[in-house]
Amino acid sequence: MKHRLSQFLNLEPGEEKLVGCALLQSVFIGLPRLFTLTVASALFLERFSASNLPYVYIAGSVIVPLVGFLHLNIGKRLSFQQHQTGTFLALAVFSLAFLAILLLSDASWPIFLLLVWYDVEWSM
Repeated sequence: MKHRLSQFLNLEPGEEKLVGCALLQSVFIGLPRLFTLTVASALFLERFSASNLPYVYIAGSVIVPLVGFLHLNIGKRLSFQQHQTGTFLALAVFSLAFLAILLLSDASWPIFLLLVWYDVEWSM
């Protein structure tokens, strides 16, 4: 079965581990993005009207490039593995922080920022 899969994917000898790691990375990044978008959109539309969505995109257009600039500059100083590990940790920490804030607060601003965070999360 493993040999057939390698043939189907046209993998060269020794690439199996790298492809497996890339697949796991896609899963561990893709699923949180999916859940973040689902939760952020539902909470946003429950708390705000759709007419407030442009403000999310305006905030994202300012915050995403700033975070991207910071992310790229940090990446220049680290190895690829350190950078990827740091990115995963940052995504996990921010996701858990949003979860804690949403559970402990009834304020509207965390919901707004969660939808902006989705754009940041996607850019990382």
